[in-house]
Amino acid sequence: EEVLFVSKIEEDLARRDLTINAIALNPINFQLVDPFGGVTDLCYRTVKAVGVPLQRFQEDGLRIMRAARFAARFNCTIEADTLKAMSDSLETLKKVSIERIKDELCKILMTNNPYLGIKLLIETGAFTLVCPILSNKYLTHFLENINKCQGELETRIACLYFNVQTQFVEQELLRLKFSNKEIKKILLYFKLLDVIMENSRAVFVASKSIYIKIIAKIKNESPEWESTLKEFIILTETNYPEVTTMLREHQDVVVLSRQEMNINGNDLIELGIKPGPQIKEILDLCYEIILQEPEKNKKELLLKLI
Repeated sequence: EEVLFVSKIEEDLARRDLTINAIALNPINFQLVDPFGGVTDLCYRTVKAVGVPLQRFQEDGLRIMRAARFAARFNCTIEADTLKAMSDSLETLKKVSIERIKDELCKILMTNNPYLGIKLLIETGAFTLVCPILSNKYLTHFLENINKCQGELETRIACLYFNVQTQFVEQELLRLKFSNKEIKKILLYFKLLDVIMENSRAVFVASKSIYIKIIAKIKNESPEWESTLKEFIILTETNYPEVTTMLREHQDVVVLSRQEMNINGNDLIELGIKPGPQIKEILDLCYEIILQEPEKNKKELLLKLI
């Protein structure tokens, strides 16, 4: 309810969460102030709570996720009493705002060893509170792949929820209060994965038509399509390396976006076609033609076909 300032640095450090975060440097004589053995814990790569672990985590439930994040970031083990106190403080984590939880989850995912952080959250029971949709053991079985995914945050989120249906992913992202921009980008990856899953793997691996569908969707739905393609390749390399091979094999195939089509609705109206749904249907058919045969993207030729 209030913050009380103290006059001694040792008292201030006693209120910190972990011993490795409870070290201070005297800027005058350059001596370390380390009342809780944080330097030793750093040397032994140990995450340990300051003082009585249960008290530290019940002061702020987010410290459970912070401990997991520091373990993932520095490849540390968590001291036994500290790990037990994390499991015993889940009720406190429930009181933490979803915005803070989301922020800490993102920080865990952006470490070099996110699986370690997630594994610790699973062991302590915190993961069910953070990502309830992934509490199914079948889904968590695939999480080991996440360390291979060294892309942007949205790519890592897509990897985290890789085996979840798109509609449930969207619900989870909304609950965690990701921005509309982040959600749109993540869901695009799932739409692309749906294109792949709609076709048998024996077909899509060497299929030029599947490549065209994927690139067309990326170009039409992402302003920065080259960056999106690069990140999608990182995602497929992690889980479907054969898809990555297919994307690279067909990279010389010309795929046009809708904006590159050399006719529009006004051209059709000039032909005498009345405004309405029919115009969209005709433009869709023309777009399908130039996707398969880019050389036909000429106004005169398309109008003749119409």
